[in-house]
Amino acid sequence: MSDLATTQAQAMEQAEAEGLEVIHGDSQTLLIDLDDAESIRYYNEQLPSIKKELEARGNKLTKKQSYTSKSGVGRHVILKLKHPLPLEQRLIIQACLGSDRVKEFLSLMRFVDGDPEPCLLFKP
Repeated sequence: MSDLATTQAQAMEQAEAEGLEVIHGDSQTLLIDLDDAESIRYYNEQLPSIKKELEARGNKLTKKQSYTSKSGVGRHVILKLKHPLPLEQRLIIQACLGSDRVKEFLSLMRFVDGDPEPCLLFKP
């Protein structure tokens, strides 16, 4: 296992020390981390086609929550799926919606290293 798991644990400890709520993903939740205005624009542009494709496959996507990220510039969006999806599919969908691609890659690496649910967001 790499240092990624340790880094995630340390990030969670620091977030909790700063009074941030740790939002955990699950098989029916997409956690979208939009870092800037361009990512937000891209998300809004891509969401209709992603929703349409999921619905064509019998899986409805609904927005549960959206809030400004700690930076004050970006947004975090929490989406719910009607039916569960495997982590790898959720990571691809999150990246296709404009979520921070490095975050999604690191989540994949944590999964490969044995973390069954590596997706997190920190809510101010």
